[in-house]
Amino acid sequence: MKKIFYILAALTIFASCEKEIDLDYNDIDPLPVIEGILTSDKTEVKFTRTRNMNDSVKSPGLKCESVRIIADDGTATELEFNSDGFYRPTKNIDVVPGHQYTLEVKNDGLTYTAVSTVNEPVKTTEPEFVWAEFMDWMQCWQFDIIDNPDTVTKYVRVDIWRNGKIYAWNIISGKGEFPCTMSLYYDSDMEMDEEMIVYDGDQMRLEIMTIDYETYNYLYGLQIDNMNPTPIFKCSNPDVTCLGYFSAMKNIQAFETVYNKTPHP
Repeated sequence: MKKIFYILAALTIFASCEKEIDLDYNDIDPLPVIEGILTSDKTEVKFTRTRNMNDSVKSPGLKCESVRIIADDGTATELEFNSDGFYRPTKNIDVVPGHQYTLEVKNDGLTYTAVSTVNEPVKTTEPEFVWAEFMDWMQCWQFDIIDNPDTVTKYVRVDIWRNGKIYAWNIISGKGEFPCTMSLYYDSDMEMDEEMIVYDGDQMRLEIMTIDYETYNYLYGLQIDNMNPTPIFKCSNPDVTCLGYFSAMKNIQAFETVYNKTPHP
């Protein structure tokens, strides 16, 4: 029964996986976009503006008046602008589960803020490659959430990187112990699938992030066609809409491996 559940989960996840987080729109005035991640090992914030989806050039990170992280005890850490367009602190911030952190960005006389609560990181099994039955063109990179009470809902974001570039991302939630499955194109004759096929020798990296509900809800909205996600950021001018997300977490769990292509059983 568990095996059948895994197969159904894989099909569901395959339908909802996204290659990259897309915050661009057709034919509207540019909107501010803030993307921020806070961990004890890595903190990065990027400020951009939306572009027309027909524009093939991604917006570089823009310099702001100030960017800082404020802990719930009032401690503030200024972030510095780097040449790659990201804001980072000069030293790591000690992120504590159960506490809230605020990202504050000031630009063009406006102040944008978002609050994120740090949840305890999930515990997982070792990720493994499994086949999605009835589909000889798809494998899955799968792991289980374990040691989680049946009454506690966990919200997880999973990113897959291939050869240093983002391959796919997804968000998953559940109570108790539950499987997390990310789909890989093993082989396919479907048009436009070639760039998604994983080849023997590809360097693969799986990143697991325990996020809060607000971040989960926002990213979920991005995955649904024609749905505008509830904004996370508030602006000092209520008439200004700011897109993006801010997620604070203890750490990012990472697994790396070299993909070995094996025949379908």
